[in-house]
Amino acid sequence: MLSWMDGDQEAIKGRVAGLTKQRVSREVVKLGVEEPEATVDGLLNMLSKLTPTQRKDALMAIRKGVLFNYDDDANARSRRER
Repeated sequence: MLSWMDGDQEAIKGRVAGLTKQRVSREVVKLGVEEPEATVDGLLNMLSKLTPTQRKDALMAIRKGVLFNYDDDANARSRRER
């Protein structure tokens, strides 16, 4: 019984973490659309406050997102032009 509860608790924690990430992401997008320059300034300020490991991970995620989103956008445009 206790092992089931531990497993369930981990699943709940994972779900809460996922929902929190989605909420924060949506809020950043909303702010970015409303005030793009201020959002970039805030992100740069945030990066300066992270630990070196956190900063490295965040920059890798940004680079990965830019690369994949750019490729997806270019591919979608290419398919529409055909």
